[in-house]
Amino acid sequence: MIFSPYGNFHIKIFDDVVVVTLYGSSDIKFMNKLIKNLHNISQQFRNKDWALIYNVVHWDLIPPCVIDQLEQENSLHSVSNAPEYQFFLVRNKNQECYIRNYCIYKPLSPIFYVENLKQAIDFLNNKGFQGLKDQASQELIFSLTLSRPDSARWQSPCRLPILQNGPFRLAEYSLP
Repeated sequence: MIFSPYGNFHIKIFDDVVVVTLYGSSDIKFMNKLIKNLHNISQQFRNKDWALIYNVVHWDLIPPCVIDQLEQENSLHSVSNAPEYQFFLVRNKNQECYIRNYCIYKPLSPIFYVENLKQAIDFLNNKGFQGLKDQASQELIFSLTLSRPDSARWQSPCRLPILQNGPFRLAEYSLP
């Protein structure tokens, strides 16, 4: 366990998976900064053998044995367990599934396509929360388009809700 003023980090290491859990953080600015910094962390994995997943939103990338063990230890946290945040670094040796595009939009608004996670985060920070922080009835959608390397066809977008007051609890991407 790593202790910090913003919450306590717990890191669990498997053969091909690193699980990081942050407990008890209520500092939204810190969490937003953490999510933005994850993009910088990912730069050390530029061989694309790794995928970074915030929460369990795409089960195919996480080995079932890891999920089973976390469930047995009662340490697998879903988005309903806020303010506990969990994300995974997964070695995806076969590159079975990865994300090719980002699409962010608000209800009843145009769709914004971005090329990478940094643009997505910048969009949310600069535009996505304007006028939304006090409107609990509205939600932001982070829509991820999945594709397989052996297929030229795009799969259907997977639309993931993000709480408008942050931080960005649902996201996943393949490293640049």
